[in-house]
Amino acid sequence: MYQNLAVVAAFLLAYSIFAGRFEARLLNGPLMFMLAGVLLGPAALGILQPHITKEGIKVLAELTLAIVLFSDAATANLKILREYEALPVRLL
Repeated sequence: MYQNLAVVAAFLLAYSIFAGRFEARLLNGPLMFMLAGVLLGPAALGILQPHITKEGIKVLAELTLAIVLFSDAATANLKILREYEALPVRLL
């Protein structure tokens, strides 16, 4: 478990150093983390060996959804949202 956390922490540090260069290109954060998971996981190199139960997967999916939705909301253009106010109100 600690090896998995160390590998994820090392990738997070490396990504945070080069994030500005990646964001200007086609590679964004979620895509980079997905590619790292596939490459480092059991399907390819096998460095990460996660042992997650069904409940753990559910919690991880909920946390991921919350982070993605929060980051999208944080970067929303308020001027455009106020211009088209009826659509977000209807969605809520």
